[in-house]
Amino acid sequence: MSRLREGLIDVLGQFRGLILTVEQASSMDLRLYGEIGIGRHVRHVVDHLRQFERGLETGVIDYNRRKRACALEFDPETGLKELERLMLQMQTVPVADESVTVISEVCSLRRLDVRLTSTVQRELLFLQQHSLHHLAYAALLARHHGVAHDPGIGIAPATATWLRGQQECPAEG
Repeated sequence: MSRLREGLIDVLGQFRGLILTVEQASSMDLRLYGEIGIGRHVRHVVDHLRQFERGLETGVIDYNRRKRACALEFDPETGLKELERLMLQMQTVPVADESVTVISEVCSLRRLDVRLTSTVQRELLFLQQHSLHHLAYAALLARHHGVAHDPGIGIAPATATWLRGQQECPAEG
């Protein structure tokens, strides 16, 4: 499996694990998932991945296309199912250095889109990093609301490598 796909699938799996932990910690109180915002982060990540999938078919990835206030934001089971589907789908995504057009809004003061050329590989890297960024926020929200979870969730790969190195060579004291 390509490293890009593996990295993205890892992040999606961490998101899945966080949702399961939140479900267990909240004794199935589904409001925790939606009310504290974890669901919004899941929906946002899923929106981007869906547009990537669509872009592989059409040659245009329009990251502006989103479905806000939908079941993904409020129902953890919907989020889990979609993350699992995407994890399977990403296992077979072609990682050729094919060109794609990317559309994204870049200004919050007024409607301002950019349209540029990218590659499938570059977009996979973006999606992995973007998803990890939102996972880190979701993990922070969960922790803030008393949900204990794996402290490695949402840690950047380079930071995880550094932390492993610290365990191998502890600082002298």
